[in-house]
Amino acid sequence: VIVVDLTDVIVVYLTDVIVVDLTDVIVVDLTDVIVVDLTDVIVVDLTDVIVVDLTDVIAVDLTDVIVVVSQM
Repeated sequence: VIVVDLTDVIVVYLTDVIVVDLTDVIVVDLTDVIVVDLTDVIVVDLTDVIVVDLTDVIAVDLTDVIVVVSQM
């Protein structure tokens, strides 16, 4: 059986590969970007909104309703 001798195979050394140096890449500096300050935004205060209080609503009391019972 023919066996391939890997000692004679040319191997690419990664030390010779050109790597992109990210230190030279221009990065957007977010510190100079204008951010909307939500602290100055007017928020609707729900504590001042009138809420319908269901405890004061008159409910129909079915216990006092007369039910007609049909007796055939």
